[in-house]
Amino acid sequence: MSEWREIRLGDLCEYVTVGHVGKMTDQYCDDGVIFFRSQDVHPFSLSLISAAHINPAFHQKLHKSSLQAGDVVVVRTGYPGTAAVMPPGIGEANCADLVIIRPGPDLDGRVVAGYFNSAFGRLVVGGRLVGAAQQHFNVRVAAELRVCLPDRVGQSKIGDLLDSFNELIQNNRRRIEILDETARSLYREWFVRYRFPGHESTQFMESPLGVIPGEWAIGSLSQLAELQRVNISPTRFPDEVFAHCSIPAFDAGQTPVLERGSAIKSGKYLISGQVVLVSKLNPRIRRVWLTTPNPDYRMICSTEFLPLVTIARPWTAFLYGLATSELFATAIVSLAGGTSTSHQRAKPNDFFALPVVIPDERSAFAYGARAMPMLETAEALRAHNRVIAAARDLLLPKLVTGKIDVDSLGVDDVFGWAELAEAGAGSA
Repeated sequence: MSEWREIRLGDLCEYVTVGHVGKMTDQYCDDGVIFFRSQDVHPFSLSLISAAHINPAFHQKLHKSSLQAGDVVVVRTGYPGTAAVMPPGIGEANCADLVIIRPGPDLDGRVVAGYFNSAFGRLVVGGRLVGAAQQHFNVRVAAELRVCLPDRVGQSKIGDLLDSFNELIQNNRRRIEILDETARSLYREWFVRYRFPGHESTQFMESPLGVIPGEWAIGSLSQLAELQRVNISPTRFPDEVFAHCSIPAFDAGQTPVLERGSAIKSGKYLISGQVVLVSKLNPRIRRVWLTTPNPDYRMICSTEFLPLVTIARPWTAFLYGLATSELFATAIVSLAGGTSTSHQRAKPNDFFALPVVIPDERSAFAYGARAMPMLETAEALRAHNRVIAAARDLLLPKLVTGKIDVDSLGVDDVFGWAELAEAGAGSA
């Protein structure tokens, strides 16, 4: 710490400003310039799944809140202080209601994000929130923060170490995407194009949903799955730690958040066994989550999800493939209703009445035998990411306050910290 110095954050930035504040409902479009909001910002990452888009002309009007690679965006309301760095290659982007920090030449944005995302940073931000009805973190407070930092070389070393954690997570996410896409591609080949094993000798017939294999049938979704809707009030178990599957948790990489019951204010659904979660909120944003039971914590999910269980476990992979298919996504979007495009919901009864093609058991079970190992491997990689993130978060407060000499750590130490975090996970 002797070589570190305390400095006003704003003095090391080109500027600190705020994203667009104002009505946006009529400005969103299906394609265009990426537009980030609070719900799109997660620790060290930005969600392209939930991000909105605005047309280029409106983006030009909002030049003050335009973003470029290297900028740090910080959440103002909701989860104030959550920060991420704009990655290279993302192209033009803009944002609403986020603190925008553009680092100067003597400041590494990765260290700024690390500071805000650390437990130490959250305490600092929490003590400086303003507002009565809805507390938020504002630009003036961000610029006036006093932070201790090493020189630019020392900052780069901290940033590189953080990158080693985050790159491990991103590599796993890429592997997860490949596994998920392979399973979905196999679903399309067998159950959309009907090129399943033995299709050459199969007789086909006309149906209300087009030509289908003769041994298959047309039915409703209710014949394949039912709701596992067991209500629970986590506040009745204030000291219990739950694995919470929320909409933000899905957007952050399908990673359940470990939260104590006292911190979860609204009712949830209790999940048991392997469940397919389908979001009924804003179904135009595809959120389908195949959950696996957590041996250490009871798992719960937001009531914005429809928790689906199949009539028999071998059908689970087929149900997941169906729920992630293009035809299903189009159908559920057509069911959505609501007063605004940002808060539309599909009604469960309409959802279960959707007509679907039901294959014979032999084909469904054969697909499950091939696809489920891919999906379970993807879930194992997500679990590994949770361990890596826990290790990073365990190290962060010491790293950004100079209590650990970064010169004494290397990339190989990431795995040592991950093992330490995994061993201590049960004491959360």
